[in-house]
Amino acid sequence: MDMVNGHTGNITVNTYEYRTVVVPEQRISLTRDTYEAFGWFEDGMTPSDPSFGTVNLRLKRNRRIRNRSMINELQRKAEAALSDIDHLERSKTQKAQIASFSVGIVACAFLAGAIFSMMASLWVPFVLFGFIGLAGWVAPYLVFTKIKAKQIAKATPQIDQRYDTIYDACEQVQRLMSQQ
Repeated sequence: MDMVNGHTGNITVNTYEYRTVVVPEQRISLTRDTYEAFGWFEDGMTPSDPSFGTVNLRLKRNRRIRNRSMINELQRKAEAALSDIDHLERSKTQKAQIASFSVGIVACAFLAGAIFSMMASLWVPFVLFGFIGLAGWVAPYLVFTKIKAKQIAKATPQIDQRYDTIYDACEQVQRLMSQQ
């Protein structure tokens, strides 16, 4: 028997496991809630990379949880869904940005052609290339909005499916933890 604060009894030492997760600022609450369902609690938060809008979420959890291997497997499934959500959110604008930048570069090439035509006193190509180049500077906005709308329509059901995966995993973990 050990003496603890004048009382006899067993000494229980809580051992923790620690984890740091890089989280986009707009999904801090979702990530925090998801990890809390798996027995983690927040141990602090620090900025990660301001240019990317992410934070480091420090977490800790008691190592002595029952059904730990099953909980860890469900946690990996939820983490994969969180990662997929981040990727799908970025994909909403990624293709649209690439396409609009490409159109803008082509427009700049036409404007450069217009300048060279003007310097060579070729007025018909100057007007033609200038008109196409100026129109090409307006086109990236239209291209961006059209492609972004298509990507949002494509990604939204997939994002909703990943949210359902997270919620299902959290519910299963709560049932496992309530058996303790």
